[in-house]
Parts: sequence; C-alpha cells; structure tokens
Amino acid sequence: MKNIFLVLITLYSCQFATSQEIKDYKDLNKALENPTDVISLNLAYKSLGSFPEEILKFENLEVLKLDGNKITSIPEEIGKLKNLKQLYLGFNQLSNLPESLGNLVNLEKLWLAQNNLTSLPNSIGNLKKLEWLALGGNKIEALPTSFYGLSSLRHFNVGFSKITSISKSIKELSNLEYLILDGNPIADLPPETVELSKLVRLSIKGTLISKERIIELKNNLPNVEVNQ
Repeated sequence: MKNIFLVLITLYSCQFATSQEIKDYKDLNKALENPTDVISLNLAYKSLGSFPEEILKFENLEVLKLDGNKITSIPEEIGKLKNLKQLYLGFNQLSNLPESLGNLVNLEKLWLAQNNLTSLPNSIGNLKKLEWLALGGNKIEALPTSFYGLSSLRHFNVGFSKITSISKSIKELSNLEYLILDGNPIADLPPETVELSKLVRLSIKGTLISKERIIELKNNLPNVEVNQ
C-alpha cells in the first residue's frame, strides 16, 4: 500500500511540475512580446466583443481560453493554429463555427457550451484526437454524419439543446464513456447504443424517452449508470 501511495505522489508531482513549466498568459499585450513562446493563453471573462485577431500570431499555441466573453464569430483563420489541443469558447454568443475548425487536427478538448449554435460544421469529423466535446445549452437540432467519426471521443455533453434523434452510427464512437443528453426532445435511442462497450454513464433526464424504454436500456446496459 505504501509503495502504491508513493507512486501516486510521484505521478502527481511530475504532472504538477509539467504544468508549472507552461506559462499561462492572461494579458494579450504581454503575450505578443514573445509570440513563439506562448503555449497557453487565457482571455476568459474579459468582456471581449470579438475574436482578437492577434491570437493568430501564436503559432505554437496549445491551450486557448476565450470562454465567458461576448464573441459572436470565429474567423476561418483559426484553422492555422494547428498545435491547439484545448479550445474553450463556452458562454459566448456564437451562432456558427467555421469549417476550418476541422483543421485543428490535434484538438483533444473542445468546449462550446452555452452559445447560440444551431449546427456543427461537417469538418468536425476531422478531429480524430478529440476526446472531450461540450455542446450543452445550444440550439443544435441534429448532429452531422461526420460527428460519428470522432473515434477518440470519450466525453460528449449536448444537454439542453434541441436534438431530436441520435443516429445508429453512435456505435462508431467506440471509446465513448460519458453520454449526456439531458433536456433534449429525444423520444428514443437507437438499439446500437448498447454496443458502446466503454460507456460508463448515460444521462437522459428531461428527455421524452418512456419509462419502459429506460427500463429496457438499464437491462441492456447493466454496467452503465443511467441517470433519468
């Protein structure tokens, strides 16, 4: 037990040390003094009314936080930031996303919650490394076919949107662990849902799925926590 504890402490220390080495810039002007050194930029809750074009100068940027602003659109040029791994755009006023989003092939985490999005670009299917996608609180009615090609996706939250159905292609998301569909007008889930062998939690609170169907899902997904 003591050895296991020491191993955990060592791993935590290594992760902490790594995170300490990466400077999190919170001032755009200071970041512009050394653009090639900028790996992480945090401009969350700065009352920004638009996407700062200067961000496009940070070619080595891996983490970009712009959540909690008043941004209404993202430029096509964002596709040039090909080293991006994490992109936070939640709690803005976005109504659409550029197709160039699909050029961010190293993206692992994408937070788009609480915007005015009605759809996703077809190019989203290019994000083969994406593990975490948050879309809750938007106005999305349907997911593009390409979405089901996100083979690395582990956590998907599209709660409280306007999704009416989930495709049988859901089975293609073979690494999915968390599926959050709360508050959507979904009346059923495809039979293929039970093929998600790594699923840990399925949340369907406030949907139109019948009690009988929920019981059936629970029986067919015995190792999954079904929240209703």
